[in-house]
Amino acid sequence: MDELFFFGNRADLAPAYVRLLRDNEAEVRIAAAGKVTKFCRILSPQLAIQHILPCVKVGGGNKL
Repeated sequence: MDELFFFGNRADLAPAYVRLLRDNEAEVRIAAAGKVTKFCRILSPQLAIQHILPCVKVGGGNKL
């Protein structure tokens, strides 16, 4: 089941996802980073740019 059901404001999801992208465990960060595109599709472009984009670093490295 790959669908996301959320009964609330989508803006509330962004900070929670940012916490996953910044988690101490590499496995959590890798899993979250692998779903960035899919997650951003449910956000408005403004929310994606404001919250998610600053967490994503181009060029590798294990720490997002």
